[in-house]
Amino acid sequence: MEMEFRSGVDDAWYAVKIYTEDNSAERLTVKFCNFEDEYDEVYEAQDLTSANHMTNFLSRFRLVSIQVQDSECPNVVEGMLVCAAVSVTPDNCRFYDAVKCKKHRSVEGEEECLCKFVLFWKHWPKGGSLTTQAVRDICRVQPRTEEVDPLLALFLQTTRSRIQTNDRALFLLLPLLQYLMRPLRKVCSLYIFP
Repeated sequence: MEMEFRSGVDDAWYAVKIYTEDNSAERLTVKFCNFEDEYDEVYEAQDLTSANHMTNFLSRFRLVSIQVQDSECPNVVEGMLVCAAVSVTPDNCRFYDAVKCKKHRSVEGEEECLCKFVLFWKHWPKGGSLTTQAVRDICRVQPRTEEVDPLLALFLQTTRSRIQTNDRALFLLLPLLQYLMRPLRKVCSLYIFP
């Protein structure tokens, strides 16, 4: 399954491969395709401490976006989520999410699409602004599916188990904490517990 990941460093989308170091899946390495190992991002199950953290982490993965071809120009419709290229330097571009804002006029009978698409950028560096982009800079974001990469699923299951264990431990400790707080409540009732 080819997938892309929105980096925690620059918020851009990159093609990635993922790895776990052992069968316990306590650590997930996100390896960026065509980048040196120094750019890998490593995530520990213990650092995702809630279901909300897990959901946010999972949302950073998706199926790889597909470049829009000239003949597909009419299929890029208003309100459509796209992933578009932004040139950071002449030889370095990054991909960020944007929404197509306005209808455009397509030129019939042309082999090469010369249209400009008005995009509203969702992420850094142009987040919140409008720009125009050529079709060559636009990729179609594939719809999310229920299918998850097996290694990612294993990492998330490990994380979920860890969170449930921590929640159970807290639940079991709560009566003890309440009991220990009783003498303190009497002394501090006017200040802490009105």
